[in-house]
Amino acid sequence: MTATKLVYQVDEALRSYSTRVASVQPLSSLDPDDRALFKASAEDDTVVVTEETIFYAQGGGQPFDTGCSVLHLGRLVDGSLSSGEPIEQTIDSDRRDRNSRLHTGGHVVALAVRKHLLAGAVDDVSRKDLVELGASHYPDSAFVNFQGTIEASHKEAIQAQVSAYVDAALPVKVYFWSEDELRARCAAVPDAVAIQEGVLTRAVDIEEDEPTMSTNTLDVSVTKTTDSPAPKGAEDKVHHHKNGKKIFHNPWPSWHELDPEAVKAHLKQYVLVYCIPFQVPHLSRERFSTGTPDVRATWLGHACYLVEFPSGLRVLFDPVMTDRCSPSQWFGPRRFTQLPCDVKDLPYLDAVVISHNHYDHLSHPTVVEIAKEHPQAQFFVPLGNESWFHASGIHNVTELDWWEGADLTITSSSQPESGAESIRARITCLPAQHTTGRAPWGTDKTLWASWSVASPLAGAAVPGSAVASVFFGGDTGYRAVPTLGAQDDDWDEKYADLPVCPAFGQIGELYGPFTLGLLPIGAAQYDPIMAPTDRNPVQVQYYAKGKKGAEEPAGPAPAPLVLIHDGGGTTFAYFTVGRLGRDVWAIHSPTFMSAQPWEGGMDGMARHYISLIEEVAGIKGRILLGGWSLGGYVALTMSHIIATSPESFGIAIDGILMMDSPWLVAGRDLPIGTPQPALIGIPDLVRKSLDNCERMLYHWELPQWGLGSDRSFTFSSGKQSLEIPPGTVLYRSLKGDWRPVERKGRHELTEQQTHQTPPSGPPPTVMLRSVVPAPTKGSSGKPCRVDQFRDELLLGWDGRYNSEMIHAVMEARSHHYDMFNQLHVEEITDTIKLAIEILETIEPGE
Repeated sequence: MTATKLVYQVDEALRSYSTRVASVQPLSSLDPDDRALFKASAEDDTVVVTEETIFYAQGGGQPFDTGCSVLHLGRLVDGSLSSGEPIEQTIDSDRRDRNSRLHTGGHVVALAVRKHLLAGAVDDVSRKDLVELGASHYPDSAFVNFQGTIEASHKEAIQAQVSAYVDAALPVKVYFWSEDELRARCAAVPDAVAIQEGVLTRAVDIEEDEPTMSTNTLDVSVTKTTDSPAPKGAEDKVHHHKNGKKIFHNPWPSWHELDPEAVKAHLKQYVLVYCIPFQVPHLSRERFSTGTPDVRATWLGHACYLVEFPSGLRVLFDPVMTDRCSPSQWFGPRRFTQLPCDVKDLPYLDAVVISHNHYDHLSHPTVVEIAKEHPQAQFFVPLGNESWFHASGIHNVTELDWWEGADLTITSSSQPESGAESIRARITCLPAQHTTGRAPWGTDKTLWASWSVASPLAGAAVPGSAVASVFFGGDTGYRAVPTLGAQDDDWDEKYADLPVCPAFGQIGELYGPFTLGLLPIGAAQYDPIMAPTDRNPVQVQYYAKGKKGAEEPAGPAPAPLVLIHDGGGTTFAYFTVGRLGRDVWAIHSPTFMSAQPWEGGMDGMARHYISLIEEVAGIKGRILLGGWSLGGYVALTMSHIIATSPESFGIAIDGILMMDSPWLVAGRDLPIGTPQPALIGIPDLVRKSLDNCERMLYHWELPQWGLGSDRSFTFSSGKQSLEIPPGTVLYRSLKGDWRPVERKGRHELTEQQTHQTPPSGPPPTVMLRSVVPAPTKGSSGKPCRVDQFRDELLLGWDGRYNSEMIHAVMEARSHHYDMFNQLHVEEITDTIKLAIEILETIEPGE
């Protein structure tokens, strides 16, 4: 059985937490060490084990937590709980805080005694004669126990030292150390304490002085290069334009000048809504010291990313760690979500890259604090910004023009005998389409830029094959678009001749393909005001990858997965899913901002999305199609359109993944309950989109494929086993019934799974269904609309869709609205991987 994750070790501030039951078992079945946790228990007690816990179980002299979860203190009476069921944990906050204060207070007293002793104030006892034996932090018996004697006359001095520590608000840091590191750093670890080999131990350090995260000193050098690749004509520097008002400009027909008042009015019309669950990044010292085998990026809000390279390089892009993006923290645009971390939370930092000087990308308080906390960090900025940094007291600054680069080398000087490889990187300033200015009278007097950061792996040359590279777009646009009507599409063929920024194709040719592209700009919805400066990340990424310069993959690439938006018109949910081993595209509703209904209903929507796949994404050949909720309906409609006229399209559908898409078509006069909001502050635009979908479903007709049985699908003979995540898959057998197969370990395919399908029929489909009803408002007990058929295997599709084509059904331990939240993301990723693998084992029979 997998050990319960101790969530309180990662975030001790949590007072409530949602998790799941891992097992329900008799107390007698536990190991003796685990049984010892239950102080008042009977032999016939039942123990509920959860996957995670915020309950402190007692140890280190501190008493256990209490609360409403049965995990530690309750007794299960009716035995109704089973593995996988959700459970809400809530601890007694007052008890936890009181116990924590007593625990911390004991350590502060011990620290004060040691400080007093080290200062030489105690003449009658030496440090070696005074040994800290242990402590108790219980409310009725809190003490620190020393071996040795200190005269009572020192009591007031020790109390004064304690008070001084409390007034100083000493910083507290949490580390995860190996046994060797723990024993070397902590003098009070008894030799008798057994630490499991390979396990990191959590250590809480109350530090009298501000800590330094490394004992090494570094030799850092930055050298501007003369061999950075550049396109023909770059030496003319046509983006330099001295006309008395501006110094720089966008030299392409894809740009048009912005009206500041129009931009201001446009931004005011946006409805800001909290849509994405906030997650605190784990920036522990242990995480950074272990390195990463691949490029690892942590999004820190807006345009800020912390990127770690396999070489050991740590780069921070466009950091803004203040409450407001403004010259003052008393006025100006305020951060919409909470600050993910502070500068002091970043344990290591080698380079800071700035794209331009707008307040939401360059924060004076932030960069000043970075320079203080990380004095050896190097700043890389576009032309014209160096003097601003110097005036701010920051001198580790390298200023670059477009197509100019610099080599960064970091070498440990305190441990040269270790033979450790130097960290090297080539940092190149590249074009972008944007503007700059920190005041109305300073527009475009400094340059804006995108960036390439390439760092070779240990032992590799520059340039070379073993290089990890990142493209950071900063703020950039792709093309200007005219003002159009509500039903017009700016990607229609008649607008194909609109000029686009050529720089991204040049970047791709000269610097791509990149390991990772970061484009913190607006999505693809029609927006004539912001299009020149902050739109079209898909196109920018596509061309900046350098599709012509990319190496051809060895063998055919796996079919891309295209996911259609949910009923709200958004694709936020899909961004939580982990890597799926192929290209994944998500289509959101282009009419989301206008809240306009689709002309032509779902058929019109489906045809438009087919054109997006072919013309905008440039996808040809075979694809997998899927979607959550309404997305499953759209995927079916798209596949029918393609199947009835395959010669008209350049794509073909290999399979469909329906992710909890229950039968929702109007005509069912069933009483339904109102679901609890899945997102706090759900916006009017999402509600309007859902209303439009209701009307569209009312007029939707189920696609009708022909009947017959002259075509069959079988498992590919070359695929003999599948990695099955925990849970169950239901396969359709040769007889047409459903056969449950437990997903434990590796599932061997002992027989072919064959079934008949109609000619030109729907593609093979895998259905992923939630098993938990969604919570509803009030106490009516009526199910949500999405749960009307929750107790049916195919969620109401039996006898409607050619249901014999639903080849497998998998279950998700979630309700409809929380399928993609943080608690389920690992499971949902594994399940989608398996669904794809099942679809790819099915191929047309002869």
